Amino acid sequence: MAQLFDIDEGLRQAAAEARQQSARLAALTSAEVSGSDAGGAVAVTVRADGAFVALSLHDEWRKRSGGDLSAAVVAALAAAQQSATEAWSAAVAYDSPQTLDLPGESAPSTADSGDPALFAQSLDSLLQQVEERLAELPDRAAEAATRVVEATGPAGGVIAVAREGALVRVDCDERWLAEAPRTRIEAELTAALAKALPGLRNQVDAAIRVGPVGELLDLAADPAALFRKLGLTT
Repeated sequence: MAQLFDIDEGLRQAAAEARQQSARLAALTSAEVSGSDAGGAVAVTVRADGAFVALSLHDEWRKRSGGDLSAAVVAALAAAQQSATEAWSAAVAYDSPQTLDLPGESAPSTADSGDPALFAQSLDSLLQQVEERLAELPDRAAEAATRVVEATGPAGGVIAVAREGALVRVDCDERWLAEAPRTRIEAELTAALAKALPGLRNQVDAAIRVGPVGELLDLAADPAALFRKLGLTT
């Protein structure tokens, strides 16, 4: 009985540690930083993982960009992503003794009340399916990471091209640009950049999180619920 109690406590501790690490990672990736081009024509905000969040143009952006909005956007995005990389590195390197405030253990849901033996059988089948697909995952992830992503704004006035999570170029329809108001240009750029730069981690995750692999990752995301479904904890 004592041995079973020790195992149960070990599983609870492992689940708690997994939740804490997951929360810390979420906090790191959701942090936002901003950057701008040298002339101050464009300001861009990105998350710590490089994903695009927002863009704004200065009231005098035409003058400040020197007539080259595309170059100003690329420069602002690069500055923001560089700041994001530095912030991420500093956060990861800093060994903070402070613990994160985490929600308490959630009560078992009705979905957790099934037969643990049947769930274990389905999990074993799922693991076998994942194992059959493991060999293809590195290639799939590499293809997703290096794929060139081209996104067009709703009005067709802006095309953003990205590769490996970085903005390669922005093509603007100069005639449309000359006639469109600042707010409309901001909205066009925002829409195109949001599609082109979802964050490299998200890009790769979306490529491999399909079929059995996605199901297994979803289960692994909540160790406490997984242990309950297996009947290892209550």
